[in-house]
Amino acid sequence: MRSEDLLHSRRVSTMLNNSRTHSMAQLDVPIPARGGASSDRLGYDGSSRMIAKRYLAGGVNSITHAYNNTTPVVGFTTQYDLSGNKMFERELHAETRSHLYQPFDESGLPLGGYDSVDRLRKALRGELSPDGGYSATGGGSITTPISLPNTNIARTYDLDGLGNWQQSEYTPVDGMATLDLRQHNKLNEITSRKINGAPKVPFEYDGTTGASSGNLADDGTLELSYDAFNRLIEVCRTSDGATIGQYVYDALNRRASKTVSNGGLPGDIPNGSTTFLYQDWQVVEERNGSESPTKQYVWGEYIDECIQLKTLTTSGAGNLPAGEYYPLQDLLYRTTALTDDEGDIIEAYDYDAYGNTLIFSAAGTGSNWWANDATQADYAACEVLFCGYRFDAESKLYQVRNREYHPLLGRWLQRDPIRFEGGDWNLYEYVGDAPISEIDPTGTSRIEGPHLIEGGGNACTIWPGGPCEYAKSRGDDKGNWGGVVCCECKKYSCYWGPSNVRQGIRKCIKRHEDFHHDDIVCPAKGYSRPHYKDPKAADFEERKSDWQEIECLITGRSSECGKLKGVAKKKCIADYNKRICDVCIIARMFHGAFSYFHSECRYLKC
Repeated sequence: MRSEDLLHSRRVSTMLNNSRTHSMAQLDVPIPARGGASSDRLGYDGSSRMIAKRYLAGGVNSITHAYNNTTPVVGFTTQYDLSGNKMFERELHAETRSHLYQPFDESGLPLGGYDSVDRLRKALRGELSPDGGYSATGGGSITTPISLPNTNIARTYDLDGLGNWQQSEYTPVDGMATLDLRQHNKLNEITSRKINGAPKVPFEYDGTTGASSGNLADDGTLELSYDAFNRLIEVCRTSDGATIGQYVYDALNRRASKTVSNGGLPGDIPNGSTTFLYQDWQVVEERNGSESPTKQYVWGEYIDECIQLKTLTTSGAGNLPAGEYYPLQDLLYRTTALTDDEGDIIEAYDYDAYGNTLIFSAAGTGSNWWANDATQADYAACEVLFCGYRFDAESKLYQVRNREYHPLLGRWLQRDPIRFEGGDWNLYEYVGDAPISEIDPTGTSRIEGPHLIEGGGNACTIWPGGPCEYAKSRGDDKGNWGGVVCCECKKYSCYWGPSNVRQGIRKCIKRHEDFHHDDIVCPAKGYSRPHYKDPKAADFEERKSDWQEIECLITGRSSECGKLKGVAKKKCIADYNKRICDVCIIARMFHGAFSYFHSECRYLKC
């Protein structure tokens, strides 16, 4: 488990407490009280989830070996409930930019931040209260709302059963409550969008009715074109039809180059061509139209953990000179600031829950980068931003390897290229509408934040360079990158079915560490899948057969119902779901430890 990283001589990234003796909560090492910006922290809770990350200056005391300065340049803390839902994200460097996802009333009852299947329903921003909240340890409400221009004080998400935003209400800073109404077809494509009293904006998808590939072609602002492999190849402004971005891919499906023209969507993005050089899926160098190197990257353990950005020309809206720069990434690898070799911030960024991005090219009053009057810009020197994805300033979209993400809509432009193997019934849904806890570095399969599984105990890392060779395979028997967890240098698949992917790889590791491993053979599939045995349950053998039956019903539902359409398909799925719930209910009646039972029971709310 990582505890400390020296970025350069001026900055250290730490998950350790101030005295550098502990990084994880234990029986005799409780999680410190809420405190202030410089208070003591522990990087991990008792479930190995990262709950604090700080970037400190000042170095280490040569006598006490503690940190000389515990006030973070950039710092974050968070808290989880028993279901693994994130309660808040506190920004220690800018308290009024913190995020609250599960508010509580005065009596300590939650106010609907999540629905019954752990999807985000609310997001508020501002300074968190020092009291209330989950376990009454603070963060139960907002005391001072955010006042940063172009952000929202609060936003709600009204989701249908498949994760489509039916409506979303938000209150901008210095603005009135705004209602975003959307309509969707049976393929989960957006057919129209209406903002307050403005005219309804129709959405268009490529191809013709009944023969579409499901790629968003026009959202009222952008016109988008794709190749035969559903890869984005051109973006135009809807307002004047001008081309603003063109993209080329190599034989391995990686973006090989892009060309920006006509100033991009905002009109001030520098025009020109960029060629990308890769090591596997990571960009290591960028070159301009003359094939001269312009940027170089150094990456960490996780695939989108950017350690260093070296620029060889002037870059960004702030005209940063050529030099070596260091992205400071938060708990979900969202880049919050960029520092120079002296450790000074020279660029900063801000995001909402779904990744709508603000870029700051100059500090505000008192040289404060977190002041409300810090200069906002349309493009940055560092393009590795939200969750480590690549930001295309010309379109305000994120390029996430196998497809593009639209933060304003909170969904993907294209259907999941691996279809339902990605774990979601809605092929456009972004990380199961849990954007503050899960990520999708490949654009195909979502996982819980990578910081949760970087190692620790007997759980090996799945990231490049990890200790277990099995983990480098980047896929299970279904080819899902990130679908393999390595425990005690043995490979186990976390792919048990679409609903189980929702639990994330971290829970898979935790289950293996908590219980003994046992194989269950599913006759319908003809191969074994992992099951996690509770050694304390006397009725394990009976629950084992129930688990196996549910697994086989899930497989049958996918194979049989997938061949049908319309009403017949819905009836088929409903019949299978009823049969699954019958097993779940019987298991709940006769067997203990139901909380360890199959997640499909919880997903279907049997």
